[in-house]
Amino acid sequence: MTKKQIITKCVEEKIKRGSIKKENRKKEIDARLNGIGNWLKPMNKNEYTSWYDDLFKPEYQIIKEELKEKINNWLEENNIEANYLDSEFYDNGNGKGLHIKIKWQQKEEFDNFTYQYSYHFKVKDVDTEAIFDIWVKHMEQVEQDKRIIEELEETKEERENKNIIRSNNQEQSERKKEISENEILKFEVGKKYVCSSVINSNSRYEFEVIKRTEKTITIKNDDGEIISRKVNTNQQGTIELIYPSGKYSMCLVLSADDIKEEKQRLEKQQEGHYILR
Repeated sequence: MTKKQIITKCVEEKIKRGSIKKENRKKEIDARLNGIGNWLKPMNKNEYTSWYDDLFKPEYQIIKEELKEKINNWLEENNIEANYLDSEFYDNGNGKGLHIKIKWQQKEEFDNFTYQYSYHFKVKDVDTEAIFDIWVKHMEQVEQDKRIIEELEETKEERENKNIIRSNNQEQSERKKEISENEILKFEVGKKYVCSSVINSNSRYEFEVIKRTEKTITIKNDDGEIISRKVNTNQQGTIELIYPSGKYSMCLVLSADDIKEEKQRLEKQQEGHYILR
């Protein structure tokens, strides 16, 4: 096949996979054949043949699927709200070794937008374990940097507020005493739960559990938005908890012992309004 035929076939495959829009077909082919101005050069032989191999070689597809499984499992095990999108294998002619770009999508804290990231690196051989190990080292460094930033941003006053809220959580401490070491307090479908902001204890958030599996809880917030979250437990492994807005510094934590009716009863008792049972 000629250079144009190879590039055309690759673009059409990308259109079929949904990563290039059909109406941009001619523009995409021209850009790779002729470049665009001074900032995008035409594809050389190494680049377009590697692109073709990446899209059509069976062994590359097998490695992509293996990477997808490994990366998504690692993200889940480390409670990182992200997912694998794709991998690209190519050779841009800069020395020996295969260049790889892994793309993943991650939900950022404080908003509902998702962002796409890619990490470029080079390996000598096409080996799933080697590629995965290099990517994990990169991600571990990224997550470590995030934790350092979060710790620096968490002021002394915020830490004190956390301790006050935890020490005043009478309901949680009472329920801990009632639960045996081998028993887990779980979220129940149909029940409502409330939690407070770590920063402002007057800001309260209510959620209703509408569905659950062994590993996930589906909740509905005050606005009617339905969200699914992974089930976690406290340090003792006795109470289920989830992160309604995602896991980040100072995030909301909803616990299975945050039942709405029980919280209201305890609050009235603290105000001197005792309820006869």
